[in-house]
Amino acid sequence: MTLNEGDTTMAIDSKGFERQGTSSEAVFEDATVYPVSLQALRFTRAWTTLGFVLVGAITYLSLAPAPSFSGPSFPHSDKMGHIAAYAAMMIWFGQVSRKRVVSVLVACGLALLGVALEFLQDTTGYRTFEYLDMAANATGVTIGLFLSWTKLGTLLQGFESLFTKPSDRKGT
Repeated sequence: MTLNEGDTTMAIDSKGFERQGTSSEAVFEDATVYPVSLQALRFTRAWTTLGFVLVGAITYLSLAPAPSFSGPSFPHSDKMGHIAAYAAMMIWFGQVSRKRVVSVLVACGLALLGVALEFLQDTTGYRTFEYLDMAANATGVTIGLFLSWTKLGTLLQGFESLFTKPSDRKGT
């Protein structure tokens, strides 16, 4: 992606602090600049609600009796599902708030959710407790966090742009 004069950008300065401004501002002299869409989502409440529906579905699936699975079977194959589920949740919430500090806090919360669900599974009598599941959940959150800081983290904005006029969008 090419930065044009006046494009809104984010930067990490030499002390590690995040800064926002335009590409022509002097604030970026000692910073690593990366372009990112800072446009606020128009339907933030709806996206947040759908994100919590996703969290609820993953919570239910984590605590309900395990379904019979006829997919690929290899040692620890279920860990792929853990990684995918937690990455999906983190990517989703990473798009709702583009602020990195909020994304990191969300990541911590999702990682703690993964730990808590593992302990709850141990109390069910029909699910098993596994430290590797906790590690897979945290790995998924970490992958999702970093992916939400890439172009992938603008999917909801792109989806909204299909249904809104430029004059209706926040921040424009």
